[in-house]
Amino acid sequence: MAHVLGESPGPMRCMVGPSRHERPSGEGTDDQGRREQEVGARQMTGSERALPASIALRGGAVALSLLLATVAAAALEQWVGVADASPVYLIPVVIAAALFGTWAAIGTSFAGFLAYNFLFTTPRFTFEVSDPAEWLSLLLFLIVAVVIGRLTALLRDRAEEADRRAREGVALVAMSRDVAFRHWWERLLFN
Repeated sequence: MAHVLGESPGPMRCMVGPSRHERPSGEGTDDQGRREQEVGARQMTGSERALPASIALRGGAVALSLLLATVAAAALEQWVGVADASPVYLIPVVIAAALFGTWAAIGTSFAGFLAYNFLFTTPRFTFEVSDPAEWLSLLLFLIVAVVIGRLTALLRDRAEEADRRAREGVALVAMSRDVAFRHWWERLLFN
């Protein structure tokens, strides 16, 4: 029986050799070569791990956050009297970056940009912008949204890398423990 790290067939499977309790006598080199190939098993990236249902659920969360941002912007501008509520759309951008990465954040920032332009700038319900100050506001929103989305995605990537390195460290400790125990066991039995 081999040790497999990770609870599910998820991001990293690492076979570290036979268990110290199960070592068949006369184990050939073919088994050793197979085990070495399994140790070097390919790691799956974050996007490969996600199931289609999970992707749909996360996509729905991004769409819902855009809808809620639109409702919040409307409430802020009409009832509270905020002149420019476009920064509310930065929240869906951060959510998209955290769930999907940079490109989703950029797409969400464009969606927020277009939604705010269509619903809240004059003339309403068109993609025309009559006031140059509103163009500046929309362009600044787009730039800030893209930067925030990229930074959030980088943070997510670094967290995944740290998690991968932690799993590798656990695999290395297990391998070294098994090798040391096997060596000790062989010396005990054959000396």
